[in-house]
Amino acid sequence: MEKQLQVLEYAIKMEIEGHDFYKNLASKGKNKRIQNIFAGLAEMELEHYELLKKQKDLIAEGQSFQVVDIKSMREKDFFKERLDKELSDMETGLGDISVIRMAYLIENDLAEFYKKAAKNTEDPAGKKMYEELADWEEEHRRILYQEYQSYTQENWFDMGFSPF
Repeated sequence: MEKQLQVLEYAIKMEIEGHDFYKNLASKGKNKRIQNIFAGLAEMELEHYELLKKQKDLIAEGQSFQVVDIKSMREKDFFKERLDKELSDMETGLGDISVIRMAYLIENDLAEFYKKAAKNTEDPAGKKMYEELADWEEEHRRILYQEYQSYTQENWFDMGFSPF
């Protein structure tokens, strides 16, 4: 139980820090698309925090993990929906590329953390929750990587350069 509380406390801390980081970046993006990416990520991290906090409270009371329907939470993932529907221009600067890369690395770290937590959790509901959170973070990582690639290539072409 103590180990699971420590894992949950760390995960909660990471989600809060992610939320604060993305919320701050949402106000500093150079274009609407970047602002929307980070605003959506901030909201997702807050949702992850709330889920983990409920689980931590249960474990602290001596109960087991509660079964969570993360699949339905992901279906409401307005972050992905917002990106898929976003039609703003691709004008960006190198600063935006750097923060997208940082966000990609954050999502990668969270996905890896949740994978390890799943491997080290015996409670079936906890294991499933961590696995599904890892999948969710991997989806965010994939989207951010695509954005990073897109902006990088756009800047190459703007500068009249292409490595291919």
